[in-house]
This record gives sequence, C-alpha cells and structure tokens, in this order.
Amino acid sequence: MSDDLDLEFEDAEAEYLGTFATVEDYFLSQIEHILQPEGLWLLECLHMPSVLLKMEAAGAGRRYRYFVCEGKVFRELVGVAP
Repeated sequence: MSDDLDLEFEDAEAEYLGTFATVEDYFLSQIEHILQPEGLWLLECLHMPSVLLKMEAAGAGRRYRYFVCEGKVFRELVGVAP
C-alpha cells in the first residue's frame, strides 16, 4: 500500500501528514485514537485497500493520492470534479 519513493520530495502542493513507514500505518493511527481500548481488535479486520480507496475519494468532488517519501506520509490533491 505504501508508495515509498526513492527521490527527493519537493512538491509544495502535498500536505505532510506525519512520519510513518506506510500509508496503512498512517490510516491505522488515525482510526486507533477514536476506538475504545477494548475495541482495538477491529483494526485487524479492516480491508486496507478499501480504506485507501475511500480516503482517496474524500467526497465533495475531491480526489487525493496518499504516498510515502523518505518515511513521511503525504496527501496530494489530484483532482476536483466540476
């Protein structure tokens, strides 16, 4: 799921989301803090490719691309529907 790019990242349009090994790790970290401790087992049941598709199609006509560059996760706006 990670798009680990071996290049120097210089895209000012991408939003830095944090330091994570993979995009999946980033998504899990965002979900983890809203669950009660006794419900954390639910994270193991997620189908991460589906989570990625849902997050990339964020709604309001916006499309995003999530990627990792040098251990940092970024989100880039790639399209807005008319």
